Amino acid sequence: MTYFAKTVPLRFANLRFANLRFANSGNGSERSHGLWQGRRHAVSRRVAPRLRAYALLAASLSLTPLGAQNTLATQKAAPRLLLSASHLRRLERDRERQTERWINLNQRVAAAADSPERGFELALVYAVTHEEAAAEEAIRWAANHPLEYRQIALIADWCGDRLPAAERATILDAAWGGATNAQAGLPERSLELGHYRDVVFLNIARNGVPPPDLQSWWDRTMTRAKDRGWAWLYKPEELYAMAEIIIAVRESTRTDLRSNSSRQFETLPTLFLLSLHPAQVEAPSWQMRAAALALVEVDPNLTSSQFLQAWAMEDARVIRSGPGVAYEYLWANPYLPGVSYYNLDPWSYDPDAGVLYARSAWDKDSCWIRWDATGVAEENCPAGWREHPFEAGHLTVIPFAGGCLDVPRAPEAGNGPARTVILSGLPPRARLTYKMDNKTISYNADGSGLFQVPLNGEDRVCLAGAHDRSRSRH
Repeated sequence: MTYFAKTVPLRFANLRFANLRFANSGNGSERSHGLWQGRRHAVSRRVAPRLRAYALLAASLSLTPLGAQNTLATQKAAPRLLLSASHLRRLERDRERQTERWINLNQRVAAAADSPERGFELALVYAVTHEEAAAEEAIRWAANHPLEYRQIALIADWCGDRLPAAERATILDAAWGGATNAQAGLPERSLELGHYRDVVFLNIARNGVPPPDLQSWWDRTMTRAKDRGWAWLYKPEELYAMAEIIIAVRESTRTDLRSNSSRQFETLPTLFLLSLHPAQVEAPSWQMRAAALALVEVDPNLTSSQFLQAWAMEDARVIRSGPGVAYEYLWANPYLPGVSYYNLDPWSYDPDAGVLYARSAWDKDSCWIRWDATGVAEENCPAGWREHPFEAGHLTVIPFAGGCLDVPRAPEAGNGPARTVILSGLPPRARLTYKMDNKTISYNADGSGLFQVPLNGEDRVCLAGAHDRSRSRH
């Protein structure tokens, strides 16, 4: 028994006739071409026009019930926040097929009237089913929770055809004022994204477009994020808010905010996966899983997204109860390709941010490290591991001691990736010299005291000045 009665409106039956018109008529239809070419001698010239007329009549008769049954469709082709037309169709198919995710959402709505995500859950049910009871309860919930800005925006957008225009404007204007005040009260260099996400949602719900300062806010935020080593990775709620901003702006304006930070976003899904502690890989919180699923939705074609997709879709990590079930239903897409994360080289290094994530393997008891400007975090690592070379996949981290270090040459990689060597324990921003193509090259360590040795660098790396002193002693 579901919370809202399952109905199959007449419009689904009528759509069969409408689809018949597009599939079987017109010179450009492949189906039409095959049908009439294969049977052109079996159908008389007088019968064929009559059949086409019947198909057109059936399609035209279906248009009135379709529009009358779905007033949301007549107002807008699809909601403007998060749900593209194709995304909404996938959710509708999940409902028709009674998938586990849909059933879990219905059970959640039926049993958790005090859910902190109640407005979001009800609005999502209405967006998929168009059940009036869901929309009416969602609207009442919004009126009683004036500080839940994100959920109010989603309710106003997804249930908009059930809200009188004046009431909708009043609710959105009040929420927008509160959200902008909350955003203005943040410290200047704050990396909290949830407040601005609320402003973006409400502006789109009110005016159809993001706020006018979006691009300048985004540029400032990206600069801070790079300077601070993508600190969002420690806070899945903030990472999720960032994904929602990207998706909402893309769906409302066809603009990709990532265009000026493409390199960072290409690896962000795997960076997020590598940032998880071993225990979190096995049993993530629902916020972590929601962030992972939304990151995949941002760009499922990225190779890094496909590693994250494979991890997120493992059965053991499916959210089956609690406030995360609506996020599970909204974002989990089993039709997307995935590549086993066991094939992922288990390390990632960003020299600009000075952040290294690495793990010895993907086992739950493997050694995991995070190295950044604040220090080194570790889990399951043997005592004294920093004093010896540490290996993670095709990475070797070698502690630097003294003025110079002889870097062992990596063996030939064959067709696989070459081995990467990173020196650790250097003074932050220290000047280094090394030989490359018989020339002495200078470079700086990053702010965490790490330095990635170039693959074609020669054997000896020295602190600036130490190379000459070393040579003079020989």
